[in-house]
Amino acid sequence: MKYFIYTLIVGLLSIAMIYYVLTIDLEKKAVSDVNFALKHAVHDAALMVDETKLSDGKVIFDRAKSDQAFIATLTRNLPVNNSLQPQNNLLFKSPIKVIEKFYLDSTSKDPKTGLPLKFPFIYKYSNTALHISLDQPIFGPSVIYVIEAKLYGSDRVQQFITVQEYKG
Repeated sequence: MKYFIYTLIVGLLSIAMIYYVLTIDLEKKAVSDVNFALKHAVHDAALMVDETKLSDGKVIFDRAKSDQAFIATLTRNLPVNNSLQPQNNLLFKSPIKVIEKFYLDSTSKDPKTGLPLKFPFIYKYSNTALHISLDQPIFGPSVIYVIEAKLYGSDRVQQFITVQEYKG
């Protein structure tokens, strides 16, 4: 009887450890998948420029096409639909939300001077409600997305920021 109880306890502890390791691995996979998908989605959004202005040396993002490319790439790389609702609850506990999106291009103005934006430029973003802060040098026209998602294995919402820029 003593060996049976000992084996039962060891078996239950083993199952608990396996469950814990699988939970951590799924959370890491979710973070990795979101980072991968977001990086590619923002890249695809940055490719949507007004080609008629390129001959003048100006990069101007077509915001509507950029948004469509962003959503299309996310849906191809993550188990979400076009409204960013999860198709299953394996990696995501709630829909992905786009918190902010910024386009820094030839039409952008410097927030301090109101003059056309000159590169390099120190881009500063902060959202005290979400505890996000970003100070990043930007060397050319850029697309910036801030999203949030509640991932498997985590009870808190996680924020992700990605910048895609044309270096000039």
